[in-house]
Amino acid sequence: MLTSYDYLILLAVLLISVAIGIYFGCFGTKQASTNEYLHGGKKMGVVAVGVSVAVSHFSGVTMMAVPADVYRFGAYFLYIIVSTVLVGLLSVYVYLPVFFKLQLTSSYEYLAKRFDNRTKQLAVYLYLFSEIIYFPLLAYIPALAFSAMSGLSVNLTAFIVCALCIFYTTIGGLKTVVWTDCFQFMVIMISVIINCYLGLEKSGGVMSIWETALSGERFNIVDFSVDLTRQDSFWAVSVGYTATMVSTIVIHQTGVQKYLSVPKFRHCIWSVIYSAVCKCVVTILCVLIGLEVYAKYADCDPLTSKKIRKHDQLLPYFLTQVAGHIPGVSGLFVGSVFSAALSSMSSLLNSMAGIIYNDLVKKRLKKEYSELKESNILKLIVILCGVACTCLVFVIEHLGPLLALNIALRAPINGPLLGMFTLGMLFPRTNADGAFYGGLISLISVTELMMATKYYELRKVLIHPTRPVSVEGCANLFDNSSVNALQSHLFNSTTTASAHQQAPFFLKLSFQYYTFLGTMLAVLIGVLISCMTKKKQKSTDPNLISPVCRKFFLKEEHRKYDELHEKESKRHLMKVNREENTTDNTV
Repeated sequence: MLTSYDYLILLAVLLISVAIGIYFGCFGTKQASTNEYLHGGKKMGVVAVGVSVAVSHFSGVTMMAVPADVYRFGAYFLYIIVSTVLVGLLSVYVYLPVFFKLQLTSSYEYLAKRFDNRTKQLAVYLYLFSEIIYFPLLAYIPALAFSAMSGLSVNLTAFIVCALCIFYTTIGGLKTVVWTDCFQFMVIMISVIINCYLGLEKSGGVMSIWETALSGERFNIVDFSVDLTRQDSFWAVSVGYTATMVSTIVIHQTGVQKYLSVPKFRHCIWSVIYSAVCKCVVTILCVLIGLEVYAKYADCDPLTSKKIRKHDQLLPYFLTQVAGHIPGVSGLFVGSVFSAALSSMSSLLNSMAGIIYNDLVKKRLKKEYSELKESNILKLIVILCGVACTCLVFVIEHLGPLLALNIALRAPINGPLLGMFTLGMLFPRTNADGAFYGGLISLISVTELMMATKYYELRKVLIHPTRPVSVEGCANLFDNSSVNALQSHLFNSTTTASAHQQAPFFLKLSFQYYTFLGTMLAVLIGVLISCMTKKKQKSTDPNLISPVCRKFFLKEEHRKYDELHEKESKRHLMKVNREENTTDNTV
């Protein structure tokens, strides 16, 4: 249980986050314009933006779900370092140069410029649906940790978290989001380092953890198996997770909005580098904590012995045992999980407000509003989005493990979105029909795959095997008959897992590949449809094509676009001259 010191530390973390929002909302420019509210006046610091992008991405899912997954499947998450490097290269050379050149308020405006408004609208609605699903998951994670360590209601805690986040995001805009992220990253790093140290001390040191991890098959990471049903292989992470990160950072509104808040593109590149470093450091530490958890419970699995109800409660349970006697440590951990969740939630609310206002509301307004009124409308949208998302928190606890749930629920949407942007930037001859129908067919296909997989999982026909666990060390907690019952339960679980062979092969596909599959479907179908509808191909602005493909952009296409642009400029100039002549004659 948490002590008074723990509650004080947690309260301090939350109050400082709120205070930062109050400062930017009530002092200085007071976020009185859309540029200030959504882009921080395009004067944000390089390091701050990099840290903010990193911390808003790994969120509470990394803090709690990664150690739990390392306990179950091993240290395969170290492959994320490879993914992070690949994502950084794709960001700098493929996607971000286009966004930075165009300086768009909404990343989805790109699709309207490259294809048509119909494609943009599809992307906007997919994005909003995805974030509405994701927000309650973010709120549920810290509530789950706090409930496990304090005994308070998960739903009540989640409601309080959402209310605080909505408040400081509403009044402070992007500046609040970025600077609270930086503060929250400090809290996360301090907590993770302390937890690593305590875990090492209680688990017998590095060599003991190493030997236990090897004997328990938790450190068999040199695995280049091409088995697509495994989620812990090199290819599952370096290919599948890379696609997931590109779709949730590089083309995602939360990432693009932050990267465009720096003055120059070279600053943007450095932000990408700082973000990658931060993510790698936190990932390595979380994997180490996961190995420490396994070293402690290698001979008495807490889930099998009924000490916890879900695998996602492993880390809070571990910390109460190794650090529960030290005042403040548990509070700092809960504060770090709250910080990780709040950073993601605030980024999400700010970006959702920008998308809804610029892509759905602004065009429908009958008159022009002042910058102050537009800023107030954005704040109202933040409140409405926050309230709507908060209502969905009560559904999350019934939907399964957090990490798989996070990726699987968003993959049917992230894949098609990444596919449409990739079609636009890397395939100059694709058209609006290809992008729209490619994205739509990809969405339907991956959604059906995910629903079928979930159906088989609920029926226990499809079970994803984990690394072995043991209850032999539980004899000091239970009598021999109880231990035998637990061992029998493990045997029955293993026997049931053989039903995994009965499911169709395509349903056994690891959830890590879902986003990559959706992207490839959208690209392949989009290219095919574009080839079948060549007559609808229009001249493309070279600025809408990624630099890596621009040199392959046919000279004929350049010439057509330049001629078209020149004609439009002449028509515009003639129209202006006619209006001026009419005005002079009237005078």
